Amino acid sequence: ALNDESWRVREGLIEALALTENRRAVPALIRMLKDTSLPVRRAAITSLGGLGDPRAIDPIEQIYQTESNYYIIYPAKVALRKLGITVEALPSFQRDRVVIFVLDIFEGEEEPHGFLVSDVVRKSSFGKCEIRYIPLGDGEISVDKSRQGLREVLDYIREQRHAAVVVNISWGGYNQDSGTRYLIEELYHRGALIMAAAGNNDSYEPLYPA
Repeated sequence: ALNDESWRVREGLIEALALTENRRAVPALIRMLKDTSLPVRRAAITSLGGLGDPRAIDPIEQIYQTESNYYIIYPAKVALRKLGITVEALPSFQRDRVVIFVLDIFEGEEEPHGFLVSDVVRKSSFGKCEIRYIPLGDGEISVDKSRQGLREVLDYIREQRHAAVVVNISWGGYNQDSGTRYLIEELYHRGALIMAAAGNNDSYEPLYPA
């Protein structure tokens, strides 16, 4: 079943193996660390950390030091701590630096929405996060501008693989754009945390990209 075509089946089996607390499953779980599916790899890392077998230390440490996707880096960090490893001593501890991108309007209004959002982000992060602003014009945000902003974030992630990235999206609409969706999915698969506006229109109609 660990070779099943469905990643959901493989992920479910890994979680089931972890519940048995049987260390005989460790070699198989270590092999699953190289699975092509991110959720499967994440499940294998989490399960190995929970089992507490020292055989998992070296392969998980290697993942933590070389992986570029925070979706995998974070559970690797947690697993290593459960396995008794001082993560702070590893060279890749700088990955815990958090960068928050605010994609919004920063001009053209008496109190531009972008500055209001940024102020909330700054206060709630207690100054522990780096905040980067991506202006999207001085009026209605167009599809082209939103795509350009998302591409800037994606370029940053490709160049700065050690940072944990949060993306705040303050725009939305009732029509889904395939290009915007592709960029957001690409950011997600590279480990970015996406936050999008749900709208203030008291409507049950889906608002995209949220």
